[in-house]
Amino acid sequence: MVQRSKIMKPEEYAHMLAQAPRNGWIALSEDESQVVGSGSTVEEAVSAAANRGVEEPVLVKSPKEWGHKVL
Repeated sequence: MVQRSKIMKPEEYAHMLAQAPRNGWIALSEDESQVVGSGSTVEEAVSAAANRGVEEPVLVKSPKEWGHKVL
C-alpha cells in the first residue's frame, strides 16, 4: 500500500489536474502528488510514467475542457 507523502487539499489537486494536457490520459505518481506522464492513450501515459521511474501510476482521463460541475 502506498503512503501519501503529502495530503493535498482538493483545490491543490484540482489545480494540478487543470494544468495537465486535456482530452487524454494523465499518469499520476503512486501517491498522487504529481503528474508523471500523459498521452492520448493509456499506453502512452503509462510509458511516460515508466520513463520517470513510476511503474504503477494512477491514471485519470482528462476531459476536453475542465469546468465546474456538481454531480
